[in-house]
Amino acid sequence: SCESGTVIVEGVKRCENDDGLIVRLYEAYNAHSKAKLTVAADYRAAYLCDLSENVIRELDFKNGSVELDMHNFEIETVKFVK
Repeated sequence: SCESGTVIVEGVKRCENDDGLIVRLYEAYNAHSKAKLTVAADYRAAYLCDLSENVIRELDFKNGSVELDMHNFEIETVKFVK
């Protein structure tokens, strides 16, 4: 799930190279906002990725959730791994 008034989840799919879960989202209302993504409890880590699903950096993953700082019309890709 995604908690945010301006961020929309565009897609959810399996990762191309492993069994990770890819979530692609974007800020849709030309606003700087925060988004909280929550996934099932069996995931153990989350990574910010580029559009080709290459890992950029690890995200702070607590209680099945990550928080993202989204800029105007920004697209983000998050990879969750078990």
